[in-house]
Amino acid sequence: MFSLSLRFVAGRYHATKWGKNVNEGVVDWPPSPWRLLRAMISAWKTDPNGPAESDVWPILSTLADNPVRFYLPAATQAHTRHYMPAGGTSTTKIIDSFVALGPENRVIVTWNDVTLDESQEKTLDGILARIGYLGRAESWCEVRRIDHQGTHNCDPLNGIVPGNKSITDVLVPTKGITLEELCVTTEDLHRRQIIFPPGTANASYLRQSDCFDAKPNITVRAHPEVTVMRYAVVGNVRPKITESVSVGDFIRRVAMSKYGRRNGGGASKAISGKDGRGGYLKSGNTHAFFIPTDEDGDNVLDHMTVTFAKPMEEADFYALAAMEDIRYPGKWFGLAFQRRGKADDFKDVPILQSAKKWESATPLALNRHPKGRFRDWSSAEAIEEAKTQIRREVGARYGETATIKSLGVKGGKSKMRCGVMPIQFKRWRKDGIPGFGAYDVSIEFESAVRGPLALGHAAHFGLGLFVPSRSRGMPPPKKLTSAAT
Repeated sequence: MFSLSLRFVAGRYHATKWGKNVNEGVVDWPPSPWRLLRAMISAWKTDPNGPAESDVWPILSTLADNPVRFYLPAATQAHTRHYMPAGGTSTTKIIDSFVALGPENRVIVTWNDVTLDESQEKTLDGILARIGYLGRAESWCEVRRIDHQGTHNCDPLNGIVPGNKSITDVLVPTKGITLEELCVTTEDLHRRQIIFPPGTANASYLRQSDCFDAKPNITVRAHPEVTVMRYAVVGNVRPKITESVSVGDFIRRVAMSKYGRRNGGGASKAISGKDGRGGYLKSGNTHAFFIPTDEDGDNVLDHMTVTFAKPMEEADFYALAAMEDIRYPGKWFGLAFQRRGKADDFKDVPILQSAKKWESATPLALNRHPKGRFRDWSSAEAIEEAKTQIRREVGARYGETATIKSLGVKGGKSKMRCGVMPIQFKRWRKDGIPGFGAYDVSIEFESAVRGPLALGHAAHFGLGLFVPSRSRGMPPPKKLTSAAT
């Protein structure tokens, strides 16, 4: 016997039953085995250091070839309505149906006829740890392997329908399904004009007739280990890298608004960076950094990383969890949640790596006007003063000694690593004043420093951001075939 535990961290599971329109409001419950296998494949394929196919596919094919049983906890069904722009002044109503259940409750998925050896269990545990959601991106989910000796309340139909049970269809992989079939994309299905993915079938399952009648006691769970929230910036019209500081500032405003709505108008010190009276925190730079980044080299923002110096409070966590569609001035894009965890869990993210040598990804603007009377920000006098301010800030923030390396501190018309001149970047927030100058900086520390490394004016919003120097000239990451969950 082999079992997995699914815990929906935010207490909600968003997923439309396959073959149904989203506005029909039919939720995929229980979560289909096909969807769960696709989540595993996505976590495996997007891991740059993941195990070989020869180690993974025997596990996944075994799970695909055997039937499953479920334990479904107390839950209820609900929905929200969204009115999306449809051109001009018209809108289109979209119904987002979901299953609501206590975040401490767990769905149990069991394969009675499957047994994995110790090596396979270790391989699978590594894949499961990388799964961040199941269904749509807002369905944050923790998937763990467990030893389940309890009962099940949702089983394959066996000819008899008890009075307290009802029949539902569950999308399952057919015996002998291939890896290629499990990796099929929605675009492939549209192109081939088929509804159901190849290698799948609808299996009839019996679940409790009152499975949605319960009113679970949804409680907030603390997240003592989380210091990083990671999102993908999605949409047809995404902001340019030169708008980094405006986007970082705007997302912080969205997070503050979400926090206020959930907490009776209150404000979070860790998100806002201000005390209860509106003054700046005296603890320095311990509040959240909202860092937009371009990680594929096209000068368009594609990720948003929110970092905290200390593990975030549960109220902060749920405020950030509520960020989805963003109506940024002149654009409408979304934030698709990807991962959460500690900084050490994100070694594949350049801005969160540990390194001695760092260089500017966005220009550094000084907090204070350099001493002296000059107009040229790239003059020797201005540069020396800028170096002094940078060393002072590094010492105060990191307790380290920094050396400005031979790449130098550049101003004026010099192009940065992204091919854009520093002066082309916006260097002020909505209600703030600009920083002084715009510099391309290369720094070396005596010992390795863990990112994020952001210095100078508006550093909490994407300005003055550094990346490890070894990433200079790196080609864009290879596009991996991943299964959408």
